[in-house]
Amino acid sequence: MIEDRFQQIPRRADLSQEEFEQDFLLQRKPVILTDLFKEQPIQTLVNIESVRRQLGEIPLVVSEGTRYHHLAQTDSYLQPARSLTVNDYLDSIDRDPETSLLCSENALPNEIQALFTIPEYCRFGDWDDLTARLFLGNAGNYAHLHFDGDFRQVLFYQICGSKRIAIVPANAAAKLLPNQQWSLVCLEHFSEAEKDAFIAYAGGVQCILNPGEALFFPAAVWHYVEYLTTGMSVALRFGRNRYTKFLGDKCHLNSKLQRIAAKMIDEQTVQERYSQEYEIIQQAFYQPAQTLGEKVRQMSMAYDLVWNAIAETVEPVYQISLPDRLAQTALEIHAQHRYGNLIQPIPQFGGWGWASAN
Repeated sequence: MIEDRFQQIPRRADLSQEEFEQDFLLQRKPVILTDLFKEQPIQTLVNIESVRRQLGEIPLVVSEGTRYHHLAQTDSYLQPARSLTVNDYLDSIDRDPETSLLCSENALPNEIQALFTIPEYCRFGDWDDLTARLFLGNAGNYAHLHFDGDFRQVLFYQICGSKRIAIVPANAAAKLLPNQQWSLVCLEHFSEAEKDAFIAYAGGVQCILNPGEALFFPAAVWHYVEYLTTGMSVALRFGRNRYTKFLGDKCHLNSKLQRIAAKMIDEQTVQERYSQEYEIIQQAFYQPAQTLGEKVRQMSMAYDLVWNAIAETVEPVYQISLPDRLAQTALEIHAQHRYGNLIQPIPQFGGWGWASAN
């Protein structure tokens, strides 16, 4: 266990469902729950040795984690994903303590799911939309500063090991040089003093998350993670409504959509205040377009229109010139994934066009 030198995120025990929703989830404020799985079998996994004994033969997929250079480098630069057991991966860390490979966002194995009960806190939003993910990584690894594009709430439970985690609110995008869901600010290359200063400048908070603790990540926040020791974590992803589900699953990501989604996490609030703005984005999604580029422009114009209508303050988002290949990789691949299913051949027009999805 590593002492939390920051003391910037409150630690709470015996938090009621109502307190959790009203004081933290709906306010988009992080909190550390110290008793999420109190007296449940998962708490017998207290260190790497116990993980080896109980889970060592579980298969994992290990690959490079969330690093911004994925958008800039060729596939040959990256180490290929590989399948290993938990013990095989831990053995590989012993051989190469500085490996960049880790288990990130693996589907949660049944053997670990059987060790705990999904907490009532996750009943906010669509219960059937909940997903659970496993993380296992070595000391020195990290996840680059980014936001999660599915716009789910997250309870991030630390099984063993310790992590340093920074959370920066969605409205800080102007200070982060955003490109899609990534920040161009590379905290992993900052000194300790520079990290602390920049996170404070961006209005963020930090913590050291230790075994048995669960950090609540509000939906659509920026976050940065460092593995301080080799450790395992479980992420419970929950809490979307039909509005944020559409934004996360259908629309291409950028920091403006992120900030729009952050205001739509409560379905009642959308119905009372933002229903017309949501319809603008939905209509733009189904609007015919000639090309992928035109579709992206249509959606981006809708984002601008909606954000200008609901923003509480006007904040510029600083943009920098990106190499053509990086811009193409970051935007077109993502946009193709989002809008590609709308493309249908239209022979009478001699080419391709856009048609509304049924």
